[in-house]
Amino acid sequence: VELAKTITNSKLVDIDLSGAKIPDYAGKELFLALSGSRIKSIMVSGCTLAANSAAAISSSLPTTQITKLVLSCTMSLESMQLFITALPQSKVEILSLTYGQINSERCKMLAEILPKTEITQLKLNNNSIGAKGAESLAQSLPDSKVQVLHVPNNSLGDIGFVAIARVLSKTKITDLDISENLISSVAFLELVEPLRSLPLVRVFLSSNELCDLGIEVLARAIISNHESKLKTFSVYNRHKTTAEGRKKANEILATRSSLRV
Repeated sequence: VELAKTITNSKLVDIDLSGAKIPDYAGKELFLALSGSRIKSIMVSGCTLAANSAAAISSSLPTTQITKLVLSCTMSLESMQLFITALPQSKVEILSLTYGQINSERCKMLAEILPKTEITQLKLNNNSIGAKGAESLAQSLPDSKVQVLHVPNNSLGDIGFVAIARVLSKTKITDLDISENLISSVAFLELVEPLRSLPLVRVFLSSNELCDLGIEVLARAIISNHESKLKTFSVYNRHKTTAEGRKKANEILATRSSLRV
């Protein structure tokens, strides 16, 4: 509450409330005070945003200067709907909604408004969007401004991954994290053409079902892209890949690139 009283005239531009227990009445006052403040970045994690707090951040968001919003906290479906509805009227460019609050239904809601937002970085780490959520994103990503898409540990499976991979060429995405999503080596063949032709900068595929042969195929795709900008290519999986397999992939990459897996 004291922070809420001073925030409007403060020079603060960042607020980190990680791990803070936010009573609903205090959250309401704090988030309403964001309107008209200089705050550009806010992080709230490890708590539950009750109805009044969630309504306050949703109603004030369109009138704030916030460009980075990290929410790793739980909200009811109704509160999430209010929040998502407010995004197109906001200045938010970096949105992180992590750790269990986004399922396929909520992901569909978010995907539907995504093309109407300023969001360039979308991070949905450690949720449960599943194949259906990934398919919803795939429909919206080509019309969005998203350049960074992180969806690790979301149970995408082959179907969800393929849906995203097949629209990559129509998007602005240069940074993709799909680690820990139960994706097979066969499904990863859908990434061959994007690696051959797109200006991807960072790709994270770790802890999926990618085997040594799959890594080799992707490595050959990378070196065939003479204009490749790839700086990070992470494929490690201690159960499926071997040191020998990674060594062979690195030998392939070394023929035309300083990149290593």
